[in-house]
Amino acid sequence: MLRPEHADRSRFPSLALLRASAVDFGLGQEVEVAVGLGAIYAAVLAFADEAEDGVFGSIFAVYAQGDERVNVTLIAERDEASKMVIERVNVGGSRNVYLGGVVASLNVDGSAWNVELAHLSGKVVTVAEFLKTLSDLRALELAAKEVSERFIEID
Repeated sequence: MLRPEHADRSRFPSLALLRASAVDFGLGQEVEVAVGLGAIYAAVLAFADEAEDGVFGSIFAVYAQGDERVNVTLIAERDEASKMVIERVNVGGSRNVYLGGVVASLNVDGSAWNVELAHLSGKVVTVAEFLKTLSDLRALELAAKEVSERFIEID
């Protein structure tokens, strides 16, 4: 998995390149999905250092290309792996159009992704199908981000 400190903070990971590499090396769709989700996770996690001691409650990043937006939210869960929500939205026209999304979490030991939901245009799809639509967006640039720190209650 790409280490967060090596991620380019200004650009969305090149899913088209990652998918092509997986095909070139004859890797299965599971590996392609794991690498794609891992690259997105690392890109957003690179902003964790903006929270005190790197302990964040959530990180929200918006990547844009024209009217297309990819919103990624990384939510830290206490005693569990972080949950990641990826949404594709079109903001052209008179209103925003939600195109689809994925909800996934990395298991506690970081060895696999647990996908709770993946959908496009109101239909349930595989994560690979959703990531394929994102790979068509090859010039996504960081448009906004917000890092919230984790609040710890003292008894």
